[in-house]
Amino acid sequence: MKFLRLAGLFVFRTIREERFLSFLSIIGVALGTGLFIGVKVASDRAVASFEAKVRGISPSANYEVLDVSGIDFKEEIYRELLKLDEGSIPELKTTAYVPALREAVDLHGIYTVKAMRYLGHTRGGEYDLEDFFRQPNGVLIAKGFADRYELKKGDEIKVLVYNREYALKVLGTLGDEAQPGNSLIMDLGNFQDYFDKTGYLTKIDLAVDEGRAEEIRHILPPDLALEKTEGLLRNQRSLLTSFRYNIQLISLIAVLVGLFLLYNTIFISVIKRRTEIGILRGLGADKKTVVMLFAVQGMVLGLAGSLLGVAVGQVAAYFAAFAIGKTVSSIYGGIPVTDYAVTARDALTALFLGVVMSVLASLVPAWESSKVRPNESFRTGSFEGRYRGYRKYFSAAGICLIASGGLMAYADYRSMHSQFPLLSYLGILLLIGGFTFLSPHYLSVALGILKRPVERVFGATGTIALGDMNGNVYRFSVALMSVAISCSLIVALLTLIFSFRNSLETWIRRTISADVYVKPASCT
Repeated sequence: MKFLRLAGLFVFRTIREERFLSFLSIIGVALGTGLFIGVKVASDRAVASFEAKVRGISPSANYEVLDVSGIDFKEEIYRELLKLDEGSIPELKTTAYVPALREAVDLHGIYTVKAMRYLGHTRGGEYDLEDFFRQPNGVLIAKGFADRYELKKGDEIKVLVYNREYALKVLGTLGDEAQPGNSLIMDLGNFQDYFDKTGYLTKIDLAVDEGRAEEIRHILPPDLALEKTEGLLRNQRSLLTSFRYNIQLISLIAVLVGLFLLYNTIFISVIKRRTEIGILRGLGADKKTVVMLFAVQGMVLGLAGSLLGVAVGQVAAYFAAFAIGKTVSSIYGGIPVTDYAVTARDALTALFLGVVMSVLASLVPAWESSKVRPNESFRTGSFEGRYRGYRKYFSAAGICLIASGGLMAYADYRSMHSQFPLLSYLGILLLIGGFTFLSPHYLSVALGILKRPVERVFGATGTIALGDMNGNVYRFSVALMSVAISCSLIVALLTLIFSFRNSLETWIRRTISADVYVKPASCT
């Protein structure tokens, strides 16, 4: 109880008196955690949408029969498969381009009687099944897709399919959980008649065990293959893995900017309150109490920043969902990312991340505060004087960390031990830590170089400013690293985006060498 009262007097009074620094710390934590959660939510939803697109209509299927060349095949094999698996579901699928919406969509022809057990009980679904059978060009669309483009029952959609223009009539909506948002559903028979694909299928979904799967393989002709759905999903998911990991790591580094600001705020509080710390120590307060006081200050600022970060994350998720969805659609295949709401789990993740990282950031200056002895209370420069003797060791540690980080990242790049580039990411963190330890030496050298030009331009004001910075190198080096990390984030994001674009352009130049190309208008 005494500690809580002391914390209330010491911590909250400090925050009130240092409003500007506290505000900067809260904003820094909020922006860092908000960016991380926003990007995480958007990338998670993009991956989920991509997986739903690959998985298709039948979520329970564990095998698929496909043509080895990726084209449609004759449907005669389906009669043989029915003898081994009555629950198998045939499907025709193609890509349609909607000029009015400037969007490519997936057009599915489904065996309605069988597939409707997956589509018939979805939230928000409104359709007439009898009308769906009778209308040769009738389609069902996801409710989110209908809302996004203000489509309603009875509307016609002009699409380009198989290099011809067709008119599709909206007969109703399905809940978004039933299918990817950019899918149009037709009855299989209507699909075959309307698009002149009678007798053809794109795939057959099956839910069978290993033994039955082997029997099916034996009856398949050479041009068809039985593939595990999970294997197909894993292969497709791997396309997004590096993009997802990299963009989430970059957003996580943004949290460090807020942590450096928070560290600086606590550090300045320790310096300004040396007298009060000395009095507390003189009155019998132990080191643990002093450490906990500043750790509580960091926790309070981190909690306030994390709560604000949840709101920032929701805004960031909206814009990130649009950007990530567009990037993934351009490179890998058209997917919609319409769900960008921050869930309770995402909010708890933001709070946990912000509070834990803030407490960790405050522990170093908090530990320094515990070393203040009563006789140091009125001695200025004791902190800087203590650090000055360790400058060489800090610089040496920084060089070692930078070298270690570079070697780890290079080793991971050369060998690729696993799909998750753990060594590369650890190397990046070591590089950041190395430059942090080296920043005081760098700042001292930079101030020495800038001394004469600054004094000539700004006169006495410049001399005083440089003198203050020279006298508080370690405090200013933390602010320097905040700016450095912010700039590195911008460079990293631009590099990530342009590297994907340049990789695609390089592949095109190496693979495609003609001057003129003719393709179907419906080709994505």
